[in-house]
Amino acid sequence: MLILKLNNCTSLQKYIKFYTGQGWWLKFKSRHPTLSLRRPEALACNRAQAMTKESIMGYFQDLGAILKENELEPEAIWNMDEKNFVLTHKPPLICARKGVKNVPARVGTFRESITLVGCCNASGNVLPPLFIVPGKTNRALHSYNVIDGPPQSTWTFQQKGFMTKELGVQWLRKSFLPHLSKKRPQLLILDGHCSHVSLDFIETAKKNSIILLTFPPHTTHWLQPWDRTIFGPMSSGYNQECHNFTTQAVGNIINKWVFPKIIKSVWDKHATNQNAISGFRSCGIYPWNPTAIPESAYSTAVTPKPVSRTGGANPSTNQPTPTADLPEDMALPTCTNPPTDASISTIADLPDDKVLPANLPTDASISTVDRPEDTLPANLHTDDSISTTDQQERSDLPFTINQTPSASPQQSTSCLTKEEASLLQFVLDCENQQSKTKPTETALPEYYSILHPSWSSAINEEFNLPSSSAQKQTMPGKHQILTSTEIVNEKKRKREEKLKKENEK
Repeated sequence: MLILKLNNCTSLQKYIKFYTGQGWWLKFKSRHPTLSLRRPEALACNRAQAMTKESIMGYFQDLGAILKENELEPEAIWNMDEKNFVLTHKPPLICARKGVKNVPARVGTFRESITLVGCCNASGNVLPPLFIVPGKTNRALHSYNVIDGPPQSTWTFQQKGFMTKELGVQWLRKSFLPHLSKKRPQLLILDGHCSHVSLDFIETAKKNSIILLTFPPHTTHWLQPWDRTIFGPMSSGYNQECHNFTTQAVGNIINKWVFPKIIKSVWDKHATNQNAISGFRSCGIYPWNPTAIPESAYSTAVTPKPVSRTGGANPSTNQPTPTADLPEDMALPTCTNPPTDASISTIADLPDDKVLPANLPTDASISTVDRPEDTLPANLHTDDSISTTDQQERSDLPFTINQTPSASPQQSTSCLTKEEASLLQFVLDCENQQSKTKPTETALPEYYSILHPSWSSAINEEFNLPSSSAQKQTMPGKHQILTSTEIVNEKKRKREEKLKKENEK
């Protein structure tokens, strides 16, 4: 894949003709022995964007303030999380002879998903789990041999076997509060699932002097102790236990009746005191240590800075691009001698040796660029009509218009490529059509994008147009102290508004 990408690198092949092969890769790897081909781990885009240093440091700042103000000991710092276990397990790796094409492994025929709710504190105390099985009535529990499950565990049901707001309050009252000491306050850290942020859940915790702190959204793969040291080994251990059970005898099948026995074996092996302590330490919760999260965790949220591909100024720094440092055969061609013939008025008459700036897609559907000067946008001027200071301020424009003194507005010449001229012509047409149709301000970007597929956010910024993508994109959410007065009052207000609308209906 790396070799194919190098072969398709058009920006280099434009100046140097070369083709990479297996020999190139072997020599490259020998020159860099520290490099190797690795399969990356799948990481969701929302998780990659949410791991910003600002949000994580803000979370640690509030966490440290809570620990210091309340003088919390490790016995008073708790974390809870959920994990789904499917009866159709994933077989682990097995030893087989080379060349064998068919290597089967028996799995269960049931596809139900069972939710496990676990909770532990920083001192290593792991509470008995709560299991949620799919079902509509209490009869759904009769299919499970709950006696073989983990000691003192609680079993309940839900239509799909998921955690809900009602079950969240039930877990808080029956599975969490009875196991706490009388020392108050205590801290419970959890994710922002809807079952954890309901008003009933928050009010119940506040009455019992429980401080609720949520993780920043989509960051639990680094900040959640259960995800870091317990649920990961439990998942692989569950697959191994199911595989061992099915291989003991031909008639052994993973079903609802044997699930409690298997999950008990997995729970006893991995939900240990040492794993719980290691989870809080690796996440920097206790001892409080923001540097426990490595710098590499924030690398996925770094946005690369734009790089200018022409010899002009860099839009991000407004500094000239160092093209003089390039070799002569690698120097980027620039439009040093713009055409001066006033007869050039169509795209077909423009030269072909112009450089296409970055992020400007090609489109040749519009053929003319001759347009009266009064139809140009307000923030787009010719070189003769602006001062030197204005030119420096507008040096980051993706294109410029050069007009000779003797040329009339109808016969203006430009240092534009065909694609740039096509895009500029489209902008002018949109301006005229906008004055006729008068689309709404919020629908203006969609209006442009429908007419022309080349429209982008860069054009919106250049012509001071609102960006629809900017309105839809939201910044990564922040953590919350759910028991704070502001959040409780806000949730009460929303509940009152909801009840008021229901009464009106």
